[in-house]
Amino acid sequence: MGKHSFLSLMGILLFSFIYLSACENPGNSLEESVAPYLELQAVDGASNVTMTVNRGAAQGLDSYFAIDFTNFDSNGIVPEGLTEGWCLDYSRPIEQNNDVHQGVKMFNTHGSEDWKSANYLMNIKDELKQNDPSLTYKEIQVALWSLIKVPSFDVDKALSDGTMPSRMMTNGAPNFNVEKTKGIVKKVQAEVNAFTYKPGTPVIVYSNVSDVKQPVGGVFGETAWAFSPNIDGTVNTDISKEFCGNNGTPSNKWGWSNGTFNKGDTATFDIVAGAGNCNIEGRDIVGSIMFNYQADGTLKYTLSLTVDNDFEDLHIHAGEDILPVKSNGNGGFESGYNSFYKRDLDGGTGTITGDIEDIDGTIYIAVHLG
Repeated sequence: MGKHSFLSLMGILLFSFIYLSACENPGNSLEESVAPYLELQAVDGASNVTMTVNRGAAQGLDSYFAIDFTNFDSNGIVPEGLTEGWCLDYSRPIEQNNDVHQGVKMFNTHGSEDWKSANYLMNIKDELKQNDPSLTYKEIQVALWSLIKVPSFDVDKALSDGTMPSRMMTNGAPNFNVEKTKGIVKKVQAEVNAFTYKPGTPVIVYSNVSDVKQPVGGVFGETAWAFSPNIDGTVNTDISKEFCGNNGTPSNKWGWSNGTFNKGDTATFDIVAGAGNCNIEGRDIVGSIMFNYQADGTLKYTLSLTVDNDFEDLHIHAGEDILPVKSNGNGGFESGYNSFYKRDLDGGTGTITGDIEDIDGTIYIAVHLG
């Protein structure tokens, strides 16, 4: 081999090491690699997903990865767009320089006892960082590895035997606070028994790329939408128009727009959580919302949540458009919540009331909880 060929080969090998070094240690057996998601429920409509992976810092996120999912149907939990991502197997590599991975299969950890500690960590990580601004994604990520059952991980062992992923090391020393990481793990272990899964609880969605590449986790909570029910509980399609890929909206959006209504009308809707593809069978009816469209242009509402939940936001669209959509410039539409009335929620059960003012004419109403 000539000198230039040897140097080129070395350069390729070095580049590959850097490129794949997220979790660069030798992989597990096939049995170990599939064990973490065998007991999980596959996310409907998300068995052939396209996932783009970057390091979190490259996209301005304080997380191990920045991930973006496309090519999936409405499923009630996974949204489109850039979000935080986490390494779920420290021992396997994945390309992460704006690399596109296809054929990704997604699994929901909601309700899983094996993933309960990891999910509790994801639910308190923002609070931990608020209480200690010195914490970064590195302490959170190493704590997450420590709480995942398969593959097992011990921070002291990883440091002593040299299997700590390289991103967590600088000049042979850990570049994260080991003691604070251990403190996070102890806190989770002491408190996790009190953690319960509810509609809207943010959980890890396990994204399996392949049996040899590292699985990636995004954290998502179920969303909920309101619909007009028939006496038997089915959707009254004369009033509620689904938009699971209809009305020019993306196929991964779901929900209903209800209407039309005029001044003097009243209406009561059921609210269902996690009904991807607008299929309410077997899904939780978490409450109801009642409207009174008054003559002065005020829309009064009463939201009653009857099932304990973790929803943080109420969004209500009330206007002449069937949905608050805007052109994306490509002949389709994007939906967003900027044109929705918004109110913060605290989860749990109970009743709240409110007014939306300065409405006029014939309107559609759409209600979203997230």
